[in-house]
Amino acid sequence: MSYRLRHRMAALLGLALAVLLLLAAPAHAAGSITCSSASMTALSFASVNPLSSQTAAMATLSYSCTNGASSQQSATLCFSIGEPGGAQTNPRLMHSGTNTLQFQLYQNANYNTVWGSQFFGSNTPLQVNIMLAKGATTNGSATLYGQVLGSQTSALPGSYTDAYANGDTALTVNAVSGGTAPGSCSTTQTAVYFPFTVSATVIKQCTVTAGAASNIQIGAVSGVAPNSGSNSGTNTISVSCTNTTPYYIGLSPNSA
Repeated sequence: MSYRLRHRMAALLGLALAVLLLLAAPAHAAGSITCSSASMTALSFASVNPLSSQTAAMATLSYSCTNGASSQQSATLCFSIGEPGGAQTNPRLMHSGTNTLQFQLYQNANYNTVWGSQFFGSNTPLQVNIMLAKGATTNGSATLYGQVLGSQTSALPGSYTDAYANGDTALTVNAVSGGTAPGSCSTTQTAVYFPFTVSATVIKQCTVTAGAASNIQIGAVSGVAPNSGSNSGTNTISVSCTNTTPYYIGLSPNSA
């Protein structure tokens, strides 16, 4: 047998051995966790004073998922929230006709992680890791934190809404066998959505403030003839009202 033939046969044997080892290696099977439903309650800010600090509200996401496999499975669930009509996402906008009110949606009570979408805008969907025994079902929930931005002095009084339809929400399930969730989102959307609405009412509001010295000091008046003008005092009164809100200022004596 020639050297070249022996070399070729050795190479073929090595390739065959590699294939056998690959076939014998345990496979990392795809998981079989599916989610049948998800829903989000309405996020209502109720009355909002645009002259004050930020207004907060919460809503609740609920979901149900099942392991249809005959072994333990784990999954990373990714819940995405985009923005109706592909509008801006930072900040988001509620509408009252052509008027707008700025707000944002967050994953945490510290309001520093935006609840976004892996498919649009801020790529920060809510990730939830679950582990299920064979045939098990889990019913879970998560809190959506909302915040209307403060100091929107140009906001007009009225009722504002932002309606998230099916196409503005998405759920992906990245499932694997075993007890460790992958910790990353699948790129394939399920047919499960969680539409919801956001609402707020900007109320008519005025804030009246006086200067640092709220009382007017005119000094001692004993022995001074009326209307002599020799004693006087001043202070500043400031009024801030919601946009287009009329107001009047009246002063009355106080004997206190």
